[in-house]
Amino acid sequence: MLFPYHVALCVAEDLLSEIGPFCLRAEIVGSLRRGRPNVHDIDILAIPTILCISSTDKIGSLLPRNLLELKISRICQDGWCSVEPAPPGHKRLLRRGDEDELTVDLYVGTEESWWTKLLVLTGSRVHNLNLALRAKELGLVLRPDGEGLERQDGSRLPVESEEDIFRALRLPFRPPQWRE
Repeated sequence: MLFPYHVALCVAEDLLSEIGPFCLRAEIVGSLRRGRPNVHDIDILAIPTILCISSTDKIGSLLPRNLLELKISRICQDGWCSVEPAPPGHKRLLRRGDEDELTVDLYVGTEESWWTKLLVLTGSRVHNLNLALRAKELGLVLRPDGEGLERQDGSRLPVESEEDIFRALRLPFRPPQWRE
């Protein structure tokens, strides 16, 4: 089912306002970021905030707590959505309306992978394929999972913006709405 841009954007912004305080970063990606007039789903990329708390065992070790996971659990308990099975590093949330369901794909990134994941998850598929082919021409690899832009030896190129990726690929920067 297709949803008008403004309907999907409203849901995405509502979710971002809920989860944002529990993330180091969170942003809308996919066709919504590209400004498509109708979308199949909502895609969000987030870096969760991880807190280390002391355990109650005798050793007193520190246990990591993913605040984003805790918040997702709470909003599901509150009835905002339900969670569906999804691959690791990805959560699929279903937001049920009166007559339809809107899928929200929540992808988890890291500071190191943020910019390449942002680029790849924004798409489009054809645009990503063209970037990957260009990387190959230059002896580089644009990981299809967005985990980095790599040299042939597997080392990552430092990337601090989407513009850095385009520069490394010797291409002019294209804003998301021009990535079809």
